[in-house]
Amino acid sequence: MPDSKLPLPETAPGVASVDPIPAAPQIGVPPAPVLSDKAAVGLSPKTAGLRLTFAAGEAELSPDSAAAIKQTVGKAPSGDNVTFEVFAYASGKSDDQSSARRLSLSRAMAVRGVLTAGGIPSARIFIRAMGENAGDGPADRVDLNISGPSKAATQ
Repeated sequence: MPDSKLPLPETAPGVASVDPIPAAPQIGVPPAPVLSDKAAVGLSPKTAGLRLTFAAGEAELSPDSAAAIKQTVGKAPSGDNVTFEVFAYASGKSDDQSSARRLSLSRAMAVRGVLTAGGIPSARIFIRAMGENAGDGPADRVDLNISGPSKAATQ
């Protein structure tokens, strides 16, 4: 039988160079909300929440509006059954309803960003991008409604 051994190479193969893999984003850490000093957001407290009014076409929150959201959440009852409903509205053109819906979603996501950065679990935040369906208020607004047991009931 012929010899079945293969000859070994005279030199060792070269070392491959591999670029490092970037670190994965941390799971469970919400991104910081984007705030703008130029944002014109009006604030008005509601019985169980807060109303934020926006300039037409704008979706950014001001530092003052983020502080008002945090203050409102701080006064809210605590517990796993407390929910935060974000109803966002935007004015638009009747022939392009999707633009108003997208703008209202951007506004809702900005408010959600402040809530999650403040420690509210995203599973307790419910977003409704209503577009032009303004209902009983200004066309360019976000209504943050907090529901759950009253503080008196939890003490």
